[in-house]
Amino acid sequence: MQIELAEVEASLALFAEGIAGRYYHIAATSEFAGRRVRLDPGASALTRDTLYLPERLEAPDASAFRVLALQQLAHREFGSYRFDVTEALARLPHIPA
Repeated sequence: MQIELAEVEASLALFAEGIAGRYYHIAATSEFAGRRVRLDPGASALTRDTLYLPERLEAPDASAFRVLALQQLAHREFGSYRFDVTEALARLPHIPA
């Protein structure tokens, strides 16, 4: 069964807000691909307020979109998108550069 992002976008935004405690825009990955990518060391390589998801998924139900949204929210919450090699090496001095 093919699930369209447009069909679940509103409920997915509510799901993300409930998990993160703040509003996130939901957009198709194709919208990100057309934007100029700006790398800002103080921000995510994506955007701070948008979750980019596939336009459609081959899945039994819409829960697959929730899993993808939850994965992105977890990366943001725990800083995976802000990874900095220099900072990591400074925190782990026993690892040779």
